[in-house]
Amino acid sequence: MYDRDPNWTDGSCKTCYRPYDLAVQCFLVIAKHHVREEFMVRSDGLDLHWHETYDPCHEILGYPRPEFQIVELENGVSNMFPIDHLPATGPNSQKTR
Repeated sequence: MYDRDPNWTDGSCKTCYRPYDLAVQCFLVIAKHHVREEFMVRSDGLDLHWHETYDPCHEILGYPRPEFQIVELENGVSNMFPIDHLPATGPNSQKTR
């Protein structure tokens, strides 16, 4: 991670579908659940790559199912949004689950 300015921190974690991918994704969902808008999750994957992550967060932690969705925006970047705050535009702006 590095600082762009005092109000912004950016970093990445490429898991490349390794065995710890699910643990990293669960951590990101847990952080997003607690910090909401102050924590942005971007993904190279599609929402279907996160479905396996949503299940343990629901079953073990009691989070709503589904709580978030990965949405590909018009600029080609995919971000995680709360289901009740999905962007109105973009190729994948419809709820899929």
